[in-house]
Amino acid sequence: RHLDTKEEQLDRACGDLKTARDDVRRLEAALQKMKAAQDIMAEKNRQMAAQLEQTDQIARETKKGLGQTNAVVLPNLAMDPHVSTSTDFRATPRDSPKGTMKGQKANQTMRPGSLSQGG
Repeated sequence: RHLDTKEEQLDRACGDLKTARDDVRRLEAALQKMKAAQDIMAEKNRQMAAQLEQTDQIARETKKGLGQTNAVVLPNLAMDPHVSTSTDFRATPRDSPKGTMKGQKANQTMRPGSLSQGG
């Protein structure tokens, strides 16, 4: 009887050990998947950092080029009598879409004596 009890305990311990081994294998597989995913993310991060550096370089070169262009073009435009100034292009309140709406509302509003003044 004592031998049967020990044999049952040994069988349970073997079963527990098999379950533990299966769990370790499963966890190792999950760990490998996570490591592979982390490696992929690290590579994508490296690529994005390189692209960001390239974009930053292009932006800085563009800004420098625009500064050089403005330094040459803007003084020439200011001296050219054929180039209109920015004030020539300002819209009057009547010309702008919002001005038209306000103008229409103002014209449609009845004021005392407005009929006698011609609108």
